[in-house]
Amino acid sequence: MGSAPLQLIALDSDYLKSTNRFVRYTESHWRTLHSKRERALEVMETFAKYGFEPVLYGSVARGDVTERSDVDVFLQAINNPSVAETIVERELGGFVARSVVQPTPLHTLKGYIYIDELTSVSFTFSEMRRSEIEFYDVAGRVSLSDLRRGVRVAGMNKDLKVILPVEDGHVEFPADQDHDVAASLIGVDPSVIRERVTVIRRRRELGRTGLFREIYIDVSEDFGTALMQLMSGGPRRRRLV
Repeated sequence: MGSAPLQLIALDSDYLKSTNRFVRYTESHWRTLHSKRERALEVMETFAKYGFEPVLYGSVARGDVTERSDVDVFLQAINNPSVAETIVERELGGFVARSVVQPTPLHTLKGYIYIDELTSVSFTFSEMRRSEIEFYDVAGRVSLSDLRRGVRVAGMNKDLKVILPVEDGHVEFPADQDHDVAASLIGVDPSVIRERVTVIRRRRELGRTGLFREIYIDVSEDFGTALMQLMSGGPRRRRLV
Protein backbone atom coordinates (compact mmCIF):
# COMPACT_ATOMS: atom_id res chain seq x y z
CA MET A 1 0.00 0.00 0.00
CA GLY A 2 1.59 3.29 -1.04
CA SER A 3 1.25 6.65 0.64
CA ALA A 4 -0.87 9.53 -0.60
CA PRO A 5 0.61 12.97 -1.43
CA LEU A 6 2.26 14.39 1.64
CA GLN A 7 4.46 17.13 2.99
CA LEU A 8 8.12 16.21 2.44
CA ILE A 9 10.99 17.75 4.36
CA ALA A 10 14.52 17.98 3.00
CA LEU A 11 17.23 16.53 5.22
CA ASP A 12 20.38 17.62 3.46
CA SER A 13 22.64 18.92 6.20
CA ASP A 14 25.47 16.78 7.59
CA TYR A 15 24.23 17.52 11.13
CA LEU A 16 20.76 16.13 10.48
CA LYS A 17 22.11 13.11 8.64
CA SER A 18 24.21 12.23 11.67
CA THR A 19 21.42 12.57 14.22
CA ASN A 20 18.28 11.26 12.54
CA ARG A 21 16.81 7.77 12.28
CA PHE A 22 14.81 6.59 9.27
CA VAL A 23 11.71 4.44 9.85
CA ARG A 24 10.26 2.65 6.82
CA TYR A 25 6.56 1.89 7.16
CA THR A 26 5.41 -1.69 6.68
CA GLU A 27 2.21 -2.70 4.91
CA SER A 28 0.68 -3.23 8.34
CA HIS A 29 1.67 0.29 9.41
CA TRP A 30 0.07 1.82 6.31
CA ARG A 31 -3.13 -0.12 6.96
CA THR A 32 -3.27 1.09 10.57
CA LEU A 33 -2.62 4.68 9.52
CA HIS A 34 -5.28 4.47 6.81
CA SER A 35 -7.83 3.05 9.25
CA LYS A 36 -7.23 5.75 11.85
CA ARG A 37 -7.34 8.49 9.24
CA GLU A 38 -10.64 7.14 7.94
CA ARG A 39 -12.01 7.35 11.48
CA ALA A 40 -10.72 10.91 11.82
CA LEU A 41 -12.26 11.81 8.47
CA GLU A 42 -15.65 10.51 9.61
CA VAL A 43 -15.55 12.61 12.78
CA MET A 44 -14.22 15.75 11.11
CA GLU A 45 -16.64 15.67 8.19
CA THR A 46 -19.51 15.23 10.63
CA PHE A 47 -18.58 18.37 12.57
CA ALA A 48 -17.79 20.31 9.39
CA LYS A 49 -21.41 19.82 8.31
CA TYR A 50 -22.42 21.92 11.31
CA GLY A 51 -20.03 24.77 10.59
CA PHE A 52 -17.07 23.70 12.73
CA GLU A 53 -13.48 23.80 11.44
CA PRO A 54 -11.96 20.70 13.08
CA VAL A 55 -8.29 19.82 13.02
CA LEU A 56 -6.59 16.48 13.54
CA TYR A 57 -3.45 16.53 15.66
CA GLY A 58 -0.85 14.11 16.99
CA SER A 59 0.46 10.83 15.61
CA VAL A 60 -2.38 10.32 13.12
CA ALA A 61 -1.54 13.73 11.60
CA ARG A 62 2.18 12.91 11.51
CA GLY A 63 1.97 9.24 10.52
CA ASP A 64 3.92 7.55 13.34
CA VAL A 65 0.94 5.54 14.57
CA THR A 66 0.52 2.26 16.42
CA GLU A 67 -2.63 0.19 16.95
CA ARG A 68 -3.16 2.06 20.25
CA SER A 69 -2.73 5.57 18.83
CA ASP A 70 -5.51 8.00 19.67
CA VAL A 71 -7.53 9.79 17.02
CA ASP A 72 -7.50 13.34 18.42
CA VAL A 73 -9.83 15.92 16.85
CA PHE A 74 -9.87 19.52 18.08
CA LEU A 75 -12.72 22.01 17.52
CA GLN A 76 -11.18 25.14 19.07
CA ALA A 77 -13.34 27.39 21.29
CA ILE A 78 -17.09 26.72 21.41
CA ASN A 79 -19.79 28.54 23.33
CA ASN A 80 -22.14 25.64 23.94
CA PRO A 81 -20.62 22.19 24.63
CA SER A 82 -24.05 20.59 24.46
CA VAL A 83 -24.04 21.21 20.70
CA ALA A 84 -20.95 19.03 20.32
CA GLU A 85 -22.48 16.39 22.58
CA THR A 86 -25.66 16.34 20.51
CA ILE A 87 -23.71 15.95 17.26
CA VAL A 88 -21.78 13.03 18.71
CA GLU A 89 -24.95 11.36 20.00
CA ARG A 90 -26.95 11.82 16.80
CA GLU A 91 -24.27 11.31 14.16
CA LEU A 92 -21.45 9.27 15.69
CA GLY A 93 -23.13 6.73 17.94
CA GLY A 94 -22.77 8.55 21.23
CA PHE A 95 -19.89 8.81 23.67
CA VAL A 96 -18.34 6.64 26.37
CA ALA A 97 -17.02 9.42 28.62
CA ARG A 98 -16.58 13.19 29.03
CA SER A 99 -14.11 15.23 31.01
CA VAL A 100 -12.86 18.73 31.74
CA VAL A 101 -9.10 19.15 31.82
CA GLN A 102 -6.77 21.92 32.91
CA PRO A 103 -3.19 20.98 31.87
CA THR A 104 -1.52 23.61 34.11
CA PRO A 105 -2.80 26.39 36.43
CA LEU A 106 -2.27 28.92 33.61
CA HIS A 107 -3.87 26.95 30.78
CA THR A 108 -7.36 27.34 29.39
CA LEU A 109 -9.88 24.71 30.44
CA LYS A 110 -10.63 22.06 27.83
CA GLY A 111 -13.57 19.75 27.36
CA TYR A 112 -13.17 16.22 26.02
CA ILE A 113 -15.84 13.97 24.54
CA TYR A 114 -14.60 10.40 24.17
CA ILE A 115 -16.47 8.76 21.30
CA ASP A 116 -14.71 5.48 21.98
CA GLU A 117 -11.60 4.30 23.78
CA LEU A 118 -9.25 5.77 21.15
CA THR A 119 -11.29 8.59 19.58
CA SER A 120 -11.91 11.97 21.18
CA VAL A 121 -13.20 15.42 20.31
CA SER A 122 -11.84 18.28 22.38
CA PHE A 123 -12.49 22.01 22.61
CA THR A 124 -11.79 25.00 24.83
CA PHE A 125 -14.36 27.08 26.68
CA SER A 126 -12.59 30.35 25.82
CA GLU A 127 -9.92 31.70 23.49
CA MET A 128 -6.47 30.20 23.94
CA ARG A 129 -3.18 31.99 24.44
CA ARG A 130 -0.75 31.91 21.52
CA SER A 131 1.49 29.39 23.29
CA GLU A 132 -1.49 27.05 23.72
CA ILE A 133 -2.37 27.29 20.03
CA GLU A 134 1.21 26.49 19.12
CA PHE A 135 0.95 23.23 21.07
CA TYR A 136 -1.03 21.84 18.14
CA ASP A 137 1.65 22.98 15.70
CA VAL A 138 4.29 21.24 17.80
CA ALA A 139 2.25 18.03 17.91
CA GLY A 140 1.53 18.28 14.19
CA ARG A 141 -1.93 19.16 12.91
CA VAL A 142 -3.85 18.88 9.65
CA SER A 143 -7.09 20.43 8.48
CA LEU A 144 -9.98 18.52 6.95
CA SER A 145 -8.76 19.57 3.51
CA ASP A 146 -5.26 18.31 4.32
CA LEU A 147 -6.63 15.00 5.57
CA ARG A 148 -8.66 14.47 2.42
CA ARG A 149 -5.49 14.99 0.36
CA GLY A 150 -3.47 12.57 2.47
CA VAL A 151 -1.13 15.21 3.87
CA ARG A 152 1.16 14.25 6.74
CA VAL A 153 3.02 16.91 8.69
CA ALA A 154 6.06 17.28 10.91
CA GLY A 155 5.59 17.34 14.68
CA MET A 156 7.04 16.20 17.99
CA ASN A 157 5.82 13.05 19.72
CA LYS A 158 5.75 12.19 23.43
CA ASP A 159 9.15 10.52 23.14
CA LEU A 160 10.56 13.96 22.28
CA LYS A 161 11.30 12.95 18.70
CA VAL A 162 10.51 15.27 15.80
CA ILE A 163 8.75 13.17 13.17
CA LEU A 164 9.55 14.25 9.62
CA PRO A 165 7.33 12.60 6.99
CA VAL A 166 8.99 11.14 3.91
CA GLU A 167 7.42 9.16 1.09
CA ASP A 168 7.90 5.66 2.50
CA GLY A 169 7.92 6.43 6.22
CA HIS A 170 9.43 9.08 8.43
CA VAL A 171 12.72 10.38 9.79
CA GLU A 172 13.18 11.06 13.52
CA PHE A 173 15.22 13.87 15.06
CA PRO A 174 15.79 14.08 18.86
CA ALA A 175 14.14 17.35 19.88
CA ASP A 176 15.83 17.47 23.30
CA GLN A 177 19.24 17.35 21.61
CA ASP A 178 18.82 20.70 19.84
CA HIS A 179 15.69 22.77 20.47
CA ASP A 180 16.55 25.31 17.78
CA VAL A 181 16.88 22.70 15.05
CA ALA A 182 13.72 20.94 16.22
CA ALA A 183 11.80 24.21 16.11
CA SER A 184 13.08 24.96 12.63
CA LEU A 185 12.01 21.55 11.34
CA ILE A 186 8.48 21.97 12.69
CA GLY A 187 8.20 25.69 11.97
CA VAL A 188 7.66 27.07 15.47
CA ASP A 189 9.58 29.28 17.89
CA PRO A 190 12.30 27.46 19.90
CA SER A 191 10.71 28.65 23.15
CA VAL A 192 7.62 26.58 22.31
CA ILE A 193 9.76 23.45 21.92
CA ARG A 194 11.54 24.13 25.21
CA GLU A 195 8.21 24.57 27.01
CA ARG A 196 6.74 21.40 25.52
CA VAL A 197 9.84 19.34 26.36
CA THR A 198 9.62 20.59 29.96
CA VAL A 199 5.91 19.68 30.19
CA ILE A 200 6.44 16.18 28.82
CA ARG A 201 9.36 15.51 31.17
CA ARG A 202 7.27 16.73 34.11
CA ARG A 203 4.42 14.42 33.17
CA ARG A 204 6.84 11.50 33.05
CA GLU A 205 7.94 12.30 36.58
CA LEU A 206 4.41 12.74 37.96
CA GLY A 207 2.84 9.66 36.45
CA ARG A 208 0.15 8.92 33.87
CA THR A 209 -0.60 12.44 32.71
CA GLY A 210 0.80 15.02 35.09
CA LEU A 211 -2.30 17.16 34.45
CA PHE A 212 -3.00 19.95 36.92
CA ARG A 213 -6.69 19.03 37.11
CA GLU A 214 -9.03 16.57 35.40
CA ILE A 215 -12.67 15.88 36.22
CA TYR A 216 -14.72 13.14 34.60
CA ILE A 217 -18.38 14.02 34.18
CA ASP A 218 -21.07 11.73 35.56
CA VAL A 219 -23.81 10.61 33.18
CA SER A 220 -26.33 12.72 35.13
CA GLU A 221 -24.19 15.88 34.89
CA ASP A 222 -23.11 18.23 32.13
CA PHE A 223 -20.03 20.30 31.29
CA GLY A 224 -21.44 23.27 33.23
CA THR A 225 -21.42 21.23 36.43
CA ALA A 226 -17.81 20.20 35.92
CA LEU A 227 -16.80 23.79 35.19
CA MET A 228 -18.38 24.93 38.43
CA GLN A 229 -16.35 22.34 40.33
CA LEU A 230 -13.13 23.63 38.81
CA MET A 231 -14.04 27.30 39.22
CA SER A 232 -14.69 26.81 42.91
CA GLY A 233 -10.94 26.50 43.39
CA GLY A 234 -10.40 30.26 43.51
CA PRO A 235 -10.04 33.50 41.51
CA ARG A 236 -7.09 32.38 39.38
CA ARG A 237 -8.94 29.38 38.02
CA ARG A 238 -12.05 31.49 37.54
CA ARG A 239 -10.22 33.94 35.25
CA LEU A 240 -9.29 31.11 32.89
CA VAL A 241 -12.89 30.46 31.86
